[in-house]
Amino acid sequence: MTKHCITGELGAFGGGMGLRILYIQCAMPLNDIKQITLAEKLPGSDQWPVRDLFQRDVDYERVNKGIIPWLSDKNKVKFFAPITLALLPFDPATDRIESEIPRLNRGSASVSAGEIFELSGDELPSKFSGRATLAWDSKSCHLVALDGQHRIAALQKVIESKRAEAAGIIDWSIPVVVMCIVREDLPKTEKKVSFLDVARSVFVYINTQAKTPTRTRKILLDDESPSAIITQEFVECSHQAKTEDSERYPISAIQWRDENNISDRHKLLDLTEVFDIIEDLLLSKHGGQQRVTNAKALTSGDPQALKLQQLLCKEIMDAGEANEFRELIKQTLLPGIKLLFVGPQPFRKHSERVRVLERRLLTNGKCGLEALQAINIGGTSNWNTKSDVSAQVTSVVNEMAKAADLIPELFRLQIGMRGVASGFSQVLVHLQVTDKKAPLEFYVKQYIEALNLQLNDGWLTGTTQNWVRHLRHVTQNDIGTVKNYRLDEVPDALGALCAAIAAARIYKDKPSTNLKQFLSETLRTRLFETVRKGYVGELRRQFRDNHSDWTAAEVTAKAQEKSRPAAGRHIDRIVTELGFEVRDV
Repeated sequence: MTKHCITGELGAFGGGMGLRILYIQCAMPLNDIKQITLAEKLPGSDQWPVRDLFQRDVDYERVNKGIIPWLSDKNKVKFFAPITLALLPFDPATDRIESEIPRLNRGSASVSAGEIFELSGDELPSKFSGRATLAWDSKSCHLVALDGQHRIAALQKVIESKRAEAAGIIDWSIPVVVMCIVREDLPKTEKKVSFLDVARSVFVYINTQAKTPTRTRKILLDDESPSAIITQEFVECSHQAKTEDSERYPISAIQWRDENNISDRHKLLDLTEVFDIIEDLLLSKHGGQQRVTNAKALTSGDPQALKLQQLLCKEIMDAGEANEFRELIKQTLLPGIKLLFVGPQPFRKHSERVRVLERRLLTNGKCGLEALQAINIGGTSNWNTKSDVSAQVTSVVNEMAKAADLIPELFRLQIGMRGVASGFSQVLVHLQVTDKKAPLEFYVKQYIEALNLQLNDGWLTGTTQNWVRHLRHVTQNDIGTVKNYRLDEVPDALGALCAAIAAARIYKDKPSTNLKQFLSETLRTRLFETVRKGYVGELRRQFRDNHSDWTAAEVTAKAQEKSRPAAGRHIDRIVTELGFEVRDV
């Protein structure tokens, strides 16, 4: 007999079908982790559906790239909830899990279940509580993980590798709960239940009741990603803003939490969208040289530029780097990023309208303050049980929603802010040619002021046919369906148009060869190709309707042929509207 023992706090749980689960909660020495069997390594597991009964196969990429680096990082404090294990007896001759659950036997100061295990303790057998020791024979019992396989796999790999990090964690003890399934001395039930049936039931309950963190929550809790930390600080600035402050995006207009029992009709900006804009459009989610270039552009005017660039280019920061980065961006990147989101005229006007509503709430004493807190913070507080508070919440949220409806349609959609951010990212390097030492906020201010002047003139927001046709095949197709809104599509569509109209306004009185080259590259190359593809679709539909005798290949060929002059005329109209001669751009 190869006996293993663990000592901890004993308890009894469950009950049903004549069964009982006894468990010990304890601290398992790290070296004893090797006793635990992963479901995929159970003998004979290829002969029965063990993967359905316990967990999916271990994702070793997640283990190697996610959990092991976390375990090995000396700059991080580690802890996780207890791992759930179960003693499952097997037949050594066949390697199959035993099906018969033995009856609980009571001794003088212990209880046992056949040859499977023995529990001894001061309060046994009268009470299943207090300090106790669990002993079992590893030659006839597997200690199997019902929850926490990936953590176990990571710990086992670290120990087995005998690498340097193993020495740093070898004195750890891991929180575990070991459950033992027994049959009580009760009348037999008609339904026969096996060890695997119970194990499956426990596993399914644990894993279906556990709530997977949403993407929003993951971003809020992420202290390693530069984009996540910038997003957190952006939302925190909104949270700390006073009701008189229209320079910061109102927290009431940001969908920043999931546990919200208030309608979201008045929300304009999702926290995940802030993250995506920073990660995909201002930086580069693909990393590499493009991320280095973007990080350099965003920080070039800052005294701490080199350090900021290094941190922005990291996929994962350690705790010390994250804290340093958080403090650095508050004075450098954050002011510019705040202005980029709230500066465009449609959002600035909405912010001002929202602030008026917030201040009005504060004139209603404690009731108004509670209503404002409910709108801003949401959550599951009991505000909706108070009729006076609830009435104010409902009234103001409705007014905020009506205020949001006043925003031009393009800016109520995700594509609007994506286009603004992408346009700034494209024009930034061009702006820095004239002043390389200015902080990010300086360039954002230049860009936003120019963009707002163009918006006032009708660009992007105008409703006449002349203005709407500029957006044809840029933000919508010929039948009015929104297009080119995805993060990877925006830069060559609305982003390019925003960059061009802003740059043209900034340098309106001092056009240069560099400006004309920038506009040519932006409009004649990138935007042209996006618009051309749109015309291909439009012309294909026209030719298909008007020439029923043409083959599909003939329709496509003719659409491709005619799309280039159509797109060329489209870009010519934009160039002329911007005040340039077609031949110059």
